[in-house]
Amino acid sequence: MKTRYYILLGVYLMIMYFILAGMPREVNWQVSFSRLHTIPYGCFVLFEELDVLFPEAEISVSDQQIQLSQEPGSSPNTSSIFLNNTIELPVLDRNALLTRVEAGQKVLISAMEMDGSLLDTLGLETESVWPDVSEKVTTNAGRKLFEHQLSLIPEVGKSWTVQSDYQFTYFKKTGSSGTTVLGTVDDYPNFVRVPFGAGYFFLHTSPFIFTNFNLLRSDNHAYVASCMSYMGGDAIIWDEYHKAGRPAYASSPFATLLRDKSFRVAIYLSLIGILLFIIFHARRKQRIIPLIDQFSNTSMEFVHTLGDLYFDQGDHDDLARKKITYLRDYLHDHLKMRNISFSGEEIGYVTQRSGHSEQFIASLFQLIRRIESDGKVTEEILFQLTERLQNFYHGNERKSNKRAVQGTE
Repeated sequence: MKTRYYILLGVYLMIMYFILAGMPREVNWQVSFSRLHTIPYGCFVLFEELDVLFPEAEISVSDQQIQLSQEPGSSPNTSSIFLNNTIELPVLDRNALLTRVEAGQKVLISAMEMDGSLLDTLGLETESVWPDVSEKVTTNAGRKLFEHQLSLIPEVGKSWTVQSDYQFTYFKKTGSSGTTVLGTVDDYPNFVRVPFGAGYFFLHTSPFIFTNFNLLRSDNHAYVASCMSYMGGDAIIWDEYHKAGRPAYASSPFATLLRDKSFRVAIYLSLIGILLFIIFHARRKQRIIPLIDQFSNTSMEFVHTLGDLYFDQGDHDDLARKKITYLRDYLHDHLKMRNISFSGEEIGYVTQRSGHSEQFIASLFQLIRRIESDGKVTEEILFQLTERLQNFYHGNERKSNKRAVQGTE
């Protein structure tokens, strides 16, 4: 029965896997710009082609803030690439980026909305234009998009087409005389080169041309290659931190499996199968019977604790009086004696009823009368009283007398 259940479960999981893996995938139009995403607005294709565009450069990925990714100015012959729909830089990151470019590095930033403080520093100003809704075009996927014409200044008369959901942005103010316009969007400047120190900023306002969707259309790759030709050097740093689709767990091996739908379905089905196995298999197991500890008698522990407390405080008089009071109660309950004064007349009665020797009872009563008359109990007297009371209650002295009698016989 159990084997048949496992076989049916395995067949069910295999059928569900093939059904879900063969289903058509819905196009994910989320804006990402991440090198890890093959969706239309990801940058997987561009990142894979960086080795072709820069065959002699070392390609590296930075998934940290700019101030943490590299020491400023450590390698002047380095280019950095920042692609996203919006790029806002904290003060420390902005200062670190300016320091690198001032030392001789090149930085390409392509975004529709750029950091305002950085633009002010470079003497630039951008403005956005919303096209008429009638200008939207329909792609093969049935998606309504805006279409804009891009061109590069050196290549007169040649243009490329970029499609996106958004308006286009251009440079309303191009800054100082050192700024060079390298390209336009619908005849508005959208690609400029700004010198800063020993390096250059390359600022671009049409980032969607670098995504998978637009890069694979027509000959847009030629436009992207022309833009990238201004970069180069010994190292190319691809920024993965300032991304709209930057995943928090992008570098984990488990995330690599989850990005593929087939693996994702297989993992989920496996987890469901394990859960079903636990549910049905646990019902056949008897629950563990918990062990219950026996109740312990803490009365003697409490008595010892109080005794130690009195002894540590040095109040021998009070402790001795309590011991004598307890002895009176004991004689009243067990020997039916009242108004006990520990006199000589009571020795014989206690000897007969308790089984102790007359000498032992006499010494005990004498010690008690001494304590009650003097009122001052030393540590030595308290030890003597405690020892004799222990012998009286537990019969140690009586047992020793019994063994001595048996020995003489």
